[in-house]
Amino acid sequence: MSKQIFGNDPDKPVAHPPWVNPCNLPIYIYPSQDSQPSVKDMYEKITRRATAAKGLSEKLKTQFLADFDDEDFESGLTDLRLEWLPEVRALIDEFSQFEEADGLKRSFKYLQYFAVGFEQIVLDQCIHEESLKEEFQEIENHLRQLLCELQLGMWFREVAPEDHIGQEIMAQEYRDISDRSRRLIRDYLLLRDFAQLVEHIKSLFERLNATV
Repeated sequence: MSKQIFGNDPDKPVAHPPWVNPCNLPIYIYPSQDSQPSVKDMYEKITRRATAAKGLSEKLKTQFLADFDDEDFESGLTDLRLEWLPEVRALIDEFSQFEEADGLKRSFKYLQYFAVGFEQIVLDQCIHEESLKEEFQEIENHLRQLLCELQLGMWFREVAPEDHIGQEIMAQEYRDISDRSRRLIRDYLLLRDFAQLVEHIKSLFERLNATV
């Protein structure tokens, strides 16, 4: 039998950005036990989505660097990061120790930061008539699919998500950028760190799957 989660009233719907409830689940109830997939199947689906997102982001990063046509561009940004994003390189030890519950909810939360950023990038690609609008939209779709698998995992395993990340975490100074070179740097840094994060997520759920 399903049970209700506290704090979510189905009679009072609230509008959320798409990364908050990417699967459009009835988040005020948990599913019945007999409807749940196997743990192994859940881990494998998350791993496949993370692998697909990783491949696509690396492909776009390569294209991005080729379009920028500066052989020192990537190396010059090695130590630079967007301060409002999670410090992905510092998360590797954290991810290596996660068990299922923390792995699901932390992966979901960290990805929400990037969903905020990609939403703005796609908007800017349209406003400034840039050439990579469709590619960034595809990344955004893959990110949403990965978020959905993680949300399903939390839903089936009765893991409550952490506080959701809202659009306000990306300040106006990172949004309203008229200078094209500064926008490109912002977009590259977000894409680079996203590729690293989904690699961490992929490795985490491969490790968990190996223990099943």
